Amino acid sequence: QGLAVASRDDQQPMLVGDCSYALGAAYLQSGRIDRAEPLIKVALARFEEAVGPDSPAASGVLMLSAEVHAANGRFSAAANTFVRAVTLLRHSFGKDDLEVAVGETKLAHVLIQAGKTAEGAALLGHAVPILEKMMPVPQPLLAMAYCDSATIAGIDGDDRRVEQLLKRSIALFEAADFRGTPAF
Repeated sequence: QGLAVASRDDQQPMLVGDCSYALGAAYLQSGRIDRAEPLIKVALARFEEAVGPDSPAASGVLMLSAEVHAANGRFSAAANTFVRAVTLLRHSFGKDDLEVAVGETKLAHVLIQAGKTAEGAALLGHAVPILEKMMPVPQPLLAMAYCDSATIAGIDGDDRRVEQLLKRSIALFEAADFRGTPAF
């Protein structure tokens, strides 16, 4: 029985992290950033305690933390946190992994919002083909990536490319019902 108690104690940080992550994600999705942020901070601390700061298991909560930073307009903090998450995923799964592409797309979105379009464009150039190939159904994240790519094309003065990318994005939004599904 002492072993079972020790096991439960060892798992407590991860269980607290899982619960905090789930509740924080729900609050974030519903727009309650003020409620989401403290829970996500707790989740990150508990995940790092349980699996270590360099474990890819912490990448999901890192991305959620970055999303909170972005929602609060803290683009530099969001970018740094996304970079950390993407780096963990790349080291574990390789550069062409779907989760890496998802993280790169979210990082690109933040970089574009911060005016770093060249960096965002480079990430999208890598991530979008992976998303197109590996996502089985239309996803709001891919539609967002097309919109961000259109923004970059507009800055570059490529109106034809803007039109093509916006048509792709609109087609994705029309192909599926994304209500209640956060793109970011």
